[in-house]
Amino acid sequence: LDPTPGAPNTTEGRPGYAPTVRASPEGQMAASGFISVTFNTEVGAPEIRYTTDCTEPNELDLQVTGPVVALSSAPDATVFRARAFQDGLWPGPICTNTYIIGTGPVGDLPVFSLVTEPDNLWDWETGIHVLGPNAGSAPWYIGANFWNDWEKPLHAEFFETDGEREVSMDLGTKIHGNYSRTNPQKSLRLIARGGYGTDSIKHPFFDDVATDDFKVLLLRNSGNDYLVANCRDPLIHLASAGTDIDDMAYRPTLVYLNGEYWGFMGIRERNDENYLANHHDVDPDGVDVLEFGGNAVEGTSDHYYEMLDYAVQNDLADDAHFAVVASMMDTHNYAKYVAHQVWACNTDWPQNNIKFWRPRRANGRWRWLLYDTDFGLGFWGGPYTTNSLSRLFNPNEWYTQLFVQLMDNQGFEDEFICVYADLLNTAQSPQELLPVVDEVEDALIQDMQNHLSK
Repeated sequence: LDPTPGAPNTTEGRPGYAPTVRASPEGQMAASGFISVTFNTEVGAPEIRYTTDCTEPNELDLQVTGPVVALSSAPDATVFRARAFQDGLWPGPICTNTYIIGTGPVGDLPVFSLVTEPDNLWDWETGIHVLGPNAGSAPWYIGANFWNDWEKPLHAEFFETDGEREVSMDLGTKIHGNYSRTNPQKSLRLIARGGYGTDSIKHPFFDDVATDDFKVLLLRNSGNDYLVANCRDPLIHLASAGTDIDDMAYRPTLVYLNGEYWGFMGIRERNDENYLANHHDVDPDGVDVLEFGGNAVEGTSDHYYEMLDYAVQNDLADDAHFAVVASMMDTHNYAKYVAHQVWACNTDWPQNNIKFWRPRRANGRWRWLLYDTDFGLGFWGGPYTTNSLSRLFNPNEWYTQLFVQLMDNQGFEDEFICVYADLLNTAQSPQELLPVVDEVEDALIQDMQNHLSK
């Protein structure tokens, strides 16, 4: 509606909304056959209209006069969107239900169904999934619609591995990631906000994360590893389990986008202020989060630059000077983080994909966040014979400066060597990693042929 600040309202007013429509049965998965669905409201019998093309129902769409049938449409799904209309009231909320028939649960894989007005995705002027009128040339198409920070409303349903629908809610979504957004399958950010409904997504998506309350979830397309191995980043994160490195949980899922089979994606946490609140019990409004050389994502970079200046202007070989820096950053966490990145041979680091944070208080120390490691494990310029550590000893690069300064201290050098050796013999050992690799492969192989075909 058009706002009229300081003047009388000129738009139409109505006393309320038509009642909420309920579907019976609600969205579900079935191995075969068909599903007969009825729509009704708890009060009265207003007019109910529905769509099957994911558009929002209006007064001209099909009217419900009896049960409607969801038929097998594998590999795609049937989506019904229904809404009540009543004279003198605004249309009621949209009831969205996905019926996946003919496939049923694929092994141990859960399913996300994402439904939105098709124009939100595909409209040439406003769709977030298309090039649009301002796209530059290949390969990055700078200026394309999908490079804009546009958020669109979306309904998400999540089916657990037993086929039960555990989540059904309205959210916001936007394209996530950097250059991987040029892929036909784009990473998506799922955002819970009060304006859409509830302000969190409540479900225990990850076995290794204590919370079941998420403000934001990512559906990630494997980044640069898209259609290559599809698992480098998850493996590098899973390999850090139990090391006190801030990694991002991972779980593979199948995705349907507006009823269309959309292949594998990874359910991931987003390493933002809410992640820090969940994992470190800090105030999400009281953190400094920086990236690259110190660009502020949240809060300020003042404390970080103060620490860097001290490290450059003082000889950290002196334990007294080193202790000052260690009071400002968690040097043990940093040693583990660097050792893990070196082990992974992530060639898109440390000149890129750096993120770190501190609680904004007097004794808050910097810690580093692991993310976007798709260039690791031999993907780009880093076979297993590469000396990944040597890249960190160039004293002329801004991104090696801190590590070089810290290594001047004999105590930190000894600690780094011990940390690296410990990781190689524990979390990064074949005995620990091969079962993780097998588990990830076993999940992906279940539907990989369909994914690649799509």
